[in-house]
Amino acid sequence: MPEIPEGVKAVVDYFISIGLTAAVVGGLVSWIVNLWLSERIKGRIKSEYDEKLETHKAQLKAQGDIELEKLRIELNTLAARKQFQFSHLHEKRAEVLADIYASLREAVSAIREYTKAFEAGGECHVRSAEN
Repeated sequence: MPEIPEGVKAVVDYFISIGLTAAVVGGLVSWIVNLWLSERIKGRIKSEYDEKLETHKAQLKAQGDIELEKLRIELNTLAARKQFQFSHLHEKRAEVLADIYASLREAVSAIREYTKAFEAGGECHVRSAEN
């Protein structure tokens, strides 16, 4: 095999070193660009999901507030019903007491009528607490 002249060998070595350097630099640039792009995509995805999460949180809070207000209204309605029933209960108690009072007055009047016959016929013998 023929000998390669020194000048050609130097040029070939120079091109090989430039090629290797370019390959290494190209690989590093490619890796850095790939890393930068993936981080940028991750950032966009995170931003999108954070926005969706905040929207979802706001919707859940709004729904929770609506449900809470519905429960408060229902509770107030039930309280008003119970208060209404309770007030009618007092009215019924008053009616029952009035009926009992009327019945007692009738009973006292009937007893008075019944005992009149004994008082009119003679002396009334009533034992006192002193005897």
